[in-house]
Amino acid sequence: MENILLHVNDESKLIKYKQTTPPNNHLPHPPPKEQKQTEKKEKQKKRKRKWQKQFLTKRDLLLMRFCYEQYFLVREQFIKWLLEKHDFRDHLSTDPTMRRIIDLYKRLEVIKAVRSGFFDDYREIYVITEKGIATLKDKGLLPEYATNIELDEQKLKHDYMVTEVRLMLEKVILHKSWVSDRFLRTENNQNIPDAEFSFFSQKAGRDLKISIEVEMTQKSRDRYIKRLSEHKKSHYDLLFYIVDQESIKRAVLEASKGVTRTVFVCLVDELLKKQQDTVLVSNDEKFILGEKFVTRQMPLKGGGL
Repeated sequence: MENILLHVNDESKLIKYKQTTPPNNHLPHPPPKEQKQTEKKEKQKKRKRKWQKQFLTKRDLLLMRFCYEQYFLVREQFIKWLLEKHDFRDHLSTDPTMRRIIDLYKRLEVIKAVRSGFFDDYREIYVITEKGIATLKDKGLLPEYATNIELDEQKLKHDYMVTEVRLMLEKVILHKSWVSDRFLRTENNQNIPDAEFSFFSQKAGRDLKISIEVEMTQKSRDRYIKRLSEHKKSHYDLLFYIVDQESIKRAVLEASKGVTRTVFVCLVDELLKKQQDTVLVSNDEKFILGEKFVTRQMPLKGGGL
């Protein structure tokens, strides 16, 4: 750069300085070095988060399938599933993970949230979308015939309770499989149970299958007799009726007289509260759940199935 001489107030004095680019007041001042580094780190974090949010893990996919099988889930059921299937200490440690998973589902549009008057607080319920079903099919987690259906408001209480029963039984009993009615239902067979539950019986030396019926409203005696007669002809070893009221319990037991001896009944509230200590009864006998099944909480006692 060339040197330039400038006059100051004292004309006898001269200053020399090197010419530099004059400042442009219209351009922003360059950020300091520390600010640049911070901005760079933030951009890296955003890119990382964006990548993470677009990736469905095996756990996420299995939870999506669970939602499909049960028709819908509520927030508490997401947490129960995570607590049972993965190594979380408690509700507090599970909640943040659950929120991230739901946020991911919504962003990818594989599960949607809707509100229903079934719950007093109009809380959100989560339903799998067509895109979610297609994703599970691509991963081999759903059969090709799997389709989406509209929720039936009149069945929400029933379907909610079926999920609660499943979460409890899978939590306490060492089982082999649970098959929901969505996989049991065919065009030629509409008279199916709410679920099929199988486990290995040490006493029988083979797998036993139990049909599960969750009954929230009482039906006529003729309907119960018809249902119990169909069960007697089926391949199921036992039928568990899990009912909402004592009156339904009495009606089922009365209808089963002279029809079948493999029907056992209990109240749904008792089952969810007492879990492995629940008593199931028939017209001829009764047993405690934890004494007949190998449970996760306790070893098998005498007289197991």
